[in-house]
Amino acid sequence: MLIRDSGFAYVPVGTAAGIEGDMRAACGSDSAAFVRASDRMLVVARGGEDTALCAVSDLQIPGAHNVSNALHAAAAALALGQSADDVTAGLVSFTSLEHRIEACGSARGIAFYNDSKATNVDATLKALAAFEPRKPIVLLGGTDKMTDLGELVAQAQAHCRAVVLYGASRDRFAGAFAAATLPVYTADHMADALDVALAHATEGDIVLLSPACASFDEFNGYEERGRVFKKLVAERTRA
Repeated sequence: MLIRDSGFAYVPVGTAAGIEGDMRAACGSDSAAFVRASDRMLVVARGGEDTALCAVSDLQIPGAHNVSNALHAAAAALALGQSADDVTAGLVSFTSLEHRIEACGSARGIAFYNDSKATNVDATLKALAAFEPRKPIVLLGGTDKMTDLGELVAQAQAHCRAVVLYGASRDRFAGAFAAATLPVYTADHMADALDVALAHATEGDIVLLSPACASFDEFNGYEERGRVFKKLVAERTRA
């Protein structure tokens, strides 16, 4: 689609209805990037040609926001002349950055993810919905930023199997979750929270550290918190 008087074209990603929307059908755009509903393939359409790149399930970074990011990156790479094969190879080989919904091990059929960079509620909300239809056991806690917790409770209710509250924020978070119907557990520190999660996790579960808080009650920063979490996971799951 050519932006009037701009001299350049752009590839719209999804539509207002969601990432599966094709702007060619929605408004007559010349190009589009979207997830094809029939087979969940990432597709970039330019110059009258549909280029199917990979399935959503082939991406190593979970979450709808990351699917959107992948489509944006793919559209830009193709526009710059990269081959479809090279773009596909890049998409399926790309892994998460450290502390950003980072896969950090598995044991007994339980998968562990480090999202220590989620130091606020908005970041945690992205992580909670990233594993649909699976529902993680999420560890929440740290230095409380005193933000409103209503949406966090609602989204945890919708997307999580259980929550474990720990650290300096524990008591205020526990008050916010008092009316929740999903299981809510408490612990003193992050290590204790991991132990509580492991005690309730079964095969097929996900244990997710996505604290929605700063880390300074126990750590020097989110990087240290995430690395300690990964060390604890390795210790707790060592055969």
